[in-house]
Amino acid sequence: MVVAVVTRKAIVMEELAAFLALNGAVVLLFSSLVGLALARSLHLGTPAEHWHLLHAGGTSRGIMLLALAASIRFAELPATDLAWASGLVTFFVWTSILAMLVRCLTGMKGFHRGGPAANKIVFYLYASGTVALPIGLVWLAIGFVQALR
Repeated sequence: MVVAVVTRKAIVMEELAAFLALNGAVVLLFSSLVGLALARSLHLGTPAEHWHLLHAGGTSRGIMLLALAASIRFAELPATDLAWASGLVTFFVWTSILAMLVRCLTGMKGFHRGGPAANKIVFYLYASGTVALPIGLVWLAIGFVQALR
């Protein structure tokens, strides 16, 4: 007779994996729908580079979240640390998706923090995600390295 012992960390790990997978799937669904806007833009002969960026960028970010969902269980970190690190990566994904969407709708690239409100929004969305991502990834990498010991 096999008795399964389920720890609180195992439950949190499953919930975290499901959270990451759900976000990945939603981002991929959104990116797929953006593909329709990209196709429309190409068909009408209007500039499509912003839609292409959102479509491709969203797809890669969704896949990143799905890959993290599948591998999160290997990281040897306390459950709270895993949640924070994964949250930072997820935050990056959504802030960059929103920045790219605002870029599509307004044409503002957000390369600097000045100019019209839309440009500032794009800049600060990109900037906040850019700060969050390396922190989350380094944190997770530490957990993966610890798992190798």
